[in-house]
Amino acid sequence: RKRGLYRMNSSKTVDEEGEVVKQWILRHGPSFFISLVLVLAVIFGYKQWEQFRADKLLDQSQRFKQIIKQAQIDFSLATEESEREFENLVINVGSLRSDYEDSDYAALAACILAAQAVELGDFDLAVSQLTYAESIFSENVFSSLAQIQLAQLEIGLGEPENALKRLEKLDSMSLQGTVNLLKGDAFVALNEPDKAKIAYEKSKVKADQVGIGSSVLALKLNDLPISLSE
Repeated sequence: RKRGLYRMNSSKTVDEEGEVVKQWILRHGPSFFISLVLVLAVIFGYKQWEQFRADKLLDQSQRFKQIIKQAQIDFSLATEESEREFENLVINVGSLRSDYEDSDYAALAACILAAQAVELGDFDLAVSQLTYAESIFSENVFSSLAQIQLAQLEIGLGEPENALKRLEKLDSMSLQGTVNLLKGDAFVALNEPDKAKIAYEKSKVKADQVGIGSSVLALKLNDLPISLSE
């Protein structure tokens, strides 16, 4: 008789089947049987986990798409409908954060809500959402983007020193143009036009390198005191 996995025979009684299983275990050794069970359990568990993870990712993706759709509404209209829709957006982002706290989807949704909150002048909500997003993204480009948004908010809220401290920590080369642009804005807010000019010019160099129009930077440089911008 060939050795292999034992298969149940429907013509046998339960007791007979039990005895055959017992003999099979004794023949192959209890340790082999235990190892086999553990391997099968791991395989089954892994498959279940993969399916569980796929289902969770699909759920996150679908809910994130719904949040993007909601965010396309013009909340600045301040109508009853737009206010109600904004409340729904806050609820849906909060729900996604609650269900998937460490998810990049939840962090991205928080950034979307933060952007809408800024439009409505709710800076406390914006800061709280961006702070959460930055903590989830960790060390990657999304984290840097969240930090940039926070720095922009801090400049707008009259906290340019905090913005500069935050911007100094960002070393992503791909974002240096934006970082220097905001540094320039922060230095302007601090009434330090010399430093602002240097930051703006660095940002302009980066913009020229990647072929991005720098009309905004030109305007910012022209707005600086003439004696310092020439």
